[in-house]
Amino acid sequence: MLHAIEFYRRYRERETFSLQLQARLSDAQLRALRAQLNPHFLFNTLNAASTLLHRDPDGADAMLTRLGELLRLTLRADPDHETRLLDELELLERYLDIMRIRFSDRVTVQTRVDARVTEALVPAFILQPIVENAFEHGVARLQRPGTIDIDAKPVNDFLVLTVCDNGSGPASAEPGNGVGLANTRRRLAELYGDNSSLELTSSPNAGTKVEVRMPLRFEGPALLASA
Repeated sequence: MLHAIEFYRRYRERETFSLQLQARLSDAQLRALRAQLNPHFLFNTLNAASTLLHRDPDGADAMLTRLGELLRLTLRADPDHETRLLDELELLERYLDIMRIRFSDRVTVQTRVDARVTEALVPAFILQPIVENAFEHGVARLQRPGTIDIDAKPVNDFLVLTVCDNGSGPASAEPGNGVGLANTRRRLAELYGDNSSLELTSSPNAGTKVEVRMPLRFEGPALLASA
């Protein structure tokens, strides 16, 4: 009996240690994935500012100023893997300020957020790479005015984020697995497993749609208002 009790105790200790090790590994993977986003985004933005520098020095200066503000916010942000959707949208707005300078009046961005999900938890920096994909692989190559629509709403027990653009479709969003989107897929899988998804659909000359689905969760006892 004593041997059995000791064996069980050691088994539970090994099981607990294994779970702790897996949690640390998952945390390290998530931090590494998030860290990959910043250099990727920074390179693209600096490249855009460099292109703008010769034809619009004031615009390039304003873009770099906004970039500095965004980076300060990012560095000061809570290191946790999740943040409120409201905070994520505020961070996204700083990125959109940069893109508005770059594209001037060529692109219109509309954001529609259901008031019931503003306090919902989302992976930090989840929207920026998806919206960046819409700019770089969607509307940037258009000869006509571009539009990007950002939508957030509850669907049953899930939060659904959607980013749509009116770009040229499959040719412009061809890989669908650039650094930003591939990274986002992996982060979702690490955080939520099979309870999340990222789907990209494109139609010729009708644009691209990226839909992200994740569990609808809140900090504390927040309740979802009835429809």
